[in-house]
Amino acid sequence: MMSFDKDFFSDSVHKYIAYKDIDKTLEKYEKRILNELKLRGYGPEFLKDKIIIDIGTGFQAIIACLMGAKFIYHLDISTKQVSWMKDYCTLNNIENIKSIECDITKKIDVAEKVDIVFVFGILNHLEKPSRFMNNLIPVLNLNKSHILFRIYRSGSWSRWLVSYLREISNKIDHDIIENRFKIMYQNDQYNQYYGDLMDDLYAPIWKVFHPRQFDINNITKMIDKEDWDYNFSSRDENFRVDINVNKKNIQHLRNFKFPDVGIEQNRLSVGNNNAKLLKIHNLFEKWNLMDELPLDNADRLLKIYELVRKKSVNDIESKFNLDKEERIDLLLNILESFVEDI
Repeated sequence: MMSFDKDFFSDSVHKYIAYKDIDKTLEKYEKRILNELKLRGYGPEFLKDKIIIDIGTGFQAIIACLMGAKFIYHLDISTKQVSWMKDYCTLNNIENIKSIECDITKKIDVAEKVDIVFVFGILNHLEKPSRFMNNLIPVLNLNKSHILFRIYRSGSWSRWLVSYLREISNKIDHDIIENRFKIMYQNDQYNQYYGDLMDDLYAPIWKVFHPRQFDINNITKMIDKEDWDYNFSSRDENFRVDINVNKKNIQHLRNFKFPDVGIEQNRLSVGNNNAKLLKIHNLFEKWNLMDELPLDNADRLLKIYELVRKKSVNDIESKFNLDKEERIDLLLNILESFVEDI
């Protein structure tokens, strides 16, 4: 059911979380970029006069432009996303952003060496991240350049639960989910929540990695210091790693084999909740094997997804806000009731 659709994110995700209110979206991305820079010990001046590659929606490119970047190459595989970006730049007289439709695992065609590359939430949606990196290395400024990653983290609460839910959503057409969602959540305040849901459950390619997979001697910097397998806190669904490139260490980067496959979460060591998690695993397997009507499965899936993330910024009563022990117990109870009903 999840055949590759290069406009999936434009059609099914960004139209809910980005295009609804462009000004608010730009405010959100400005905060996000400032936070990413702050975590790395930088301020907005870090982008000034730099040549940058931004991969994805292009909103980061717009913010980089406002922060004084010299030139930004915006790369995306989506025809619709690139078309929107070109129209936006024309309308707003932005001349130092070039939006290019391309598959970054096949070719990166930029006219000059780049100083900074934003790779935020991208690797986890690539079939072959190693090919992307092989294409990126030749366009880096070898005097000094920075590749900034934000990557889905294996073993975190949301990624762990989503990995199970994708097994269920794979059997439900996303139009059914959309229709049921609109009945259950009748308010525009849930647009972000719905866009995240579509990203989590229906992205054509979805992978989770572990920081240890990106440890290159003398070249990588782990922004998230804590090393763990399963943690299940509600604030750790990504990890960040930077690659700082220069002439002395470029060969290390060329020799490094970037992972194309993440670390399956059942290969990670589990903490004190091992018995409960094993029971949850078995219940998901039973549910997945049962022949249920798509509508019934959709309603059950949406109920459990409330444990993945907040429904809105002001959602103080969200099940997501429970501590990890309570979330695990609640998930177990819900799954047991589902299997009993079936």
